[in-house]
Amino acid sequence: MTTQTKKFITPEDVIGLRIKCSHSQCQAEIVLPIDKPLEAKNLAFCPICRRPWLREEHNSLEVAVDHAVQALTNLKSGLKSGHWNFALTLEIKPEESAE
Repeated sequence: MTTQTKKFITPEDVIGLRIKCSHSQCQAEIVLPIDKPLEAKNLAFCPICRRPWLREEHNSLEVAVDHAVQALTNLKSGLKSGHWNFALTLEIKPEESAE
């Protein structure tokens, strides 16, 4: 018999945004609370090695990150009212086993 465990979180479980530099010699990381205003333009580049994070020469994720955080904040606020006839959860992928 095979079993599968699924994991879910509620929007209320999300408390911060973590950004980690992928450059092997840097690995700087920032965790920002999402209950405070986020200024994604400050995340355009790694604060340590200055490599691009949310902004590249002809591309930017700054607006998308701002919108995603704002949408999550709005969703959390809207769900707090409690008058909705549903429960919303987000499924997260399982952790990979180290076998």
